[in-house]
Amino acid sequence: MTKLNVTEGDLVSVHYVGTLEDGSIFDSSREREQPIIFKAGSEELIPEFSKSVIGMSLGQVKFITVDAAGAFGDVNDDLFRQVPVEQFGDNPIPDVGEQVTFQNNDNQIIGLVHLVEDDKVIVDFNHPMAGKKLNFEIEVVNFSVVKPDIDFSTMTLKELKAHAKEAGVKGYSKMKKADIIILIQNKGDQVG
Repeated sequence: MTKLNVTEGDLVSVHYVGTLEDGSIFDSSREREQPIIFKAGSEELIPEFSKSVIGMSLGQVKFITVDAAGAFGDVNDDLFRQVPVEQFGDNPIPDVGEQVTFQNNDNQIIGLVHLVEDDKVIVDFNHPMAGKKLNFEIEVVNFSVVKPDIDFSTMTLKELKAHAKEAGVKGYSKMKKADIIILIQNKGDQVG
């Protein structure tokens, strides 16, 4: 029996277009021609985005708005740091708006130049989307009940194709990763 609506914990494949308040697109799975896959209601993504698909049906489109605090957080003034110009060494001093990378132990830290003065550079280490309200158009492309024993989302395309073959999924050889995962998950409901 085929499910009619997404429930919490289902594996969901969606296309989305993310826009800012001015209407500019900041991200789009449609442009990449690759839907994203996640568990409905999980914390893998922006929680409000993940929860918004619960109750949606196949092909349904929904528009949501997520405030800054619920997305990437508000701008944190403590994450604006002064960097002495000497720290840039022989490299040219970056311009305002330029992305800069610093090494901290084994981690790279990326920031955006906010202000350049004679002896220092003020770098903003907030997430680039901090302080921004985000709008999403979300379309459910496919969904299925998660089989808890296998995590298909971490598999390579080659591994997925091997599972699809073993499961008897037809037409998998020309499919994208997201579609193969959903078909394997739905195998009990699919008609060859």
